[in-house]
Amino acid sequence: MKSINIRRFTGVLFWVWVSVIIVLSIIPGIPDHDIKIRGFEIRMDYIEHFVVFAVLAVLLKFSRSISIKNKKHWLNIGLNIIFGLSFSYLVEFVQIYIPGRAYNPVDFIYNMGGFILIYLLLFLFQKKIQTFL
Repeated sequence: MKSINIRRFTGVLFWVWVSVIIVLSIIPGIPDHDIKIRGFEIRMDYIEHFVVFAVLAVLLKFSRSISIKNKKHWLNIGLNIIFGLSFSYLVEFVQIYIPGRAYNPVDFIYNMGGFILIYLLLFLFQKKIQTFL
């Protein structure tokens, strides 16, 4: 019973987060925030892309969690990863048509990296995580 409530709650949060990503992606001309440390410049937008899609992976994993014993487990994982990759590409592609925005393949790489890394870590530690839920 408890896991059903968590899945439902994270499912709602997942769709809210997807909506937030879409809205932030279509806002024209958002300025970049760079940090300079000892002569090195760190682009904060890359870190933001990684974190935003890492959160998306967490919400997707918990909203669509399925038992490891279930035969559809690998199909579920594959579909979730395909969704994450497709959505991260779509978010970048749409920016071609937004004034003041541009398609950036490096942003796409950070989107994918955040999503895949966190999703796979959650998959690897799924049994330990389920004991807390």
